[in-house]
Amino acid sequence: MRTSPEIDALVSDLLLEQGRYDPIELLLAEGRLAYEDYEQWRGAAGGYLEEALFGDPERARAMLEQAARHARALGLEPERQQYLAWGGSERRSLACARDTDFDGLLRTRYRRPDDQPQLDLFMDSGSTVLANAVTRALAGRDAAEAQRALQRLRDGDPGHARLGQLERLVESARSVDLPVTDPAAELETLERQLVPLAEDLLGADARHFLAPLWRRLGQALLGLGFDPERPRLHASHTAERLGDWQGVVAAVEAEPDWRRQPELLRRHACARERLHEPWPALASWMLLCWRFPAQAEAIGRDAAPEWRAQWREFGELEPELPGEDFPAWLLLRRPGLAARLDAETLGAAPATFGSICRLLSEDTGSGTMEARRTLKNTDPDLFTHYLQSMA
Repeated sequence: MRTSPEIDALVSDLLLEQGRYDPIELLLAEGRLAYEDYEQWRGAAGGYLEEALFGDPERARAMLEQAARHARALGLEPERQQYLAWGGSERRSLACARDTDFDGLLRTRYRRPDDQPQLDLFMDSGSTVLANAVTRALAGRDAAEAQRALQRLRDGDPGHARLGQLERLVESARSVDLPVTDPAAELETLERQLVPLAEDLLGADARHFLAPLWRRLGQALLGLGFDPERPRLHASHTAERLGDWQGVVAAVEAEPDWRRQPELLRRHACARERLHEPWPALASWMLLCWRFPAQAEAIGRDAAPEWRAQWREFGELEPELPGEDFPAWLLLRRPGLAARLDAETLGAAPATFGSICRLLSEDTGSGTMEARRTLKNTDPDLFTHYLQSMA
């Protein structure tokens, strides 16, 4: 389970990114709630959201309690959220948990107090009501209501500064059931136009509007092989944007040579971590270091907090080590890691990693001196760090 400082940092990150702290966003970010399961719950699947949480519910509850304490310590104001089912005419209220306290914890988000106002995108008060009705419907995935609200805005304020942008989003919401005829053009439109526009107009709720569009494009990309010249035109990319971590793994591992593509290794490692599968993730990070050391810095940006912290410490070493040596240096800190790696990953390891494995083995025997000589001759700086770790 995360430590209190790590949870506090996550709350601060969400506040910076979204302008508020939402406990469900924290669960999604932590991989304790799959976005697909959240969608099913919002889609009137029935039941309680707590039933979809990964792992021990009490651990999730403790994490959210700590996050709420930190939000209050930051001076944020609580705001109870009502969740309505998406789609259809029955907009019924959904329950988060059986226990009243846990239900309240899940549905209470925190925002900056009124004396710290956010930018109002719609300046005129009458137009604000009309435009906000459109954005609420879009965030709630109610395309029909969004179209009706848009028409009211056209009638009430045909010169509204954001009318064209809202029309663009409503048009996109109504197109989710249409086939994709040109995936490359669709990706370009989605990433360069719709994503920034939705984030601007819908804020933190942009995710819910965009998810069906990412899924639609991902379906069109299924079976399309990975092209390193166009790495985003692949189902693993759309699944990553959607937060479908099982989909990322499936799309990556469907590629016969995925372990020799740096971007696929990164996506695979990130997805495995979100699925709480740390050892397959670590294997992919190690392969990235060994085969593409110039791109290993992704560990410091995208890996789990534990490995990000280790990467920062690795970057401050004296003497410095190249990215290729990160797995071997990590082994000096955590000797048991080698036992967690599969044979295929170990088979790809450089000789220096093998030397460290032999030197750390409890049964090195007469090969100890030979392993020392080999490591000293092939990688003297790593050998220095080995000696320091033995001191």
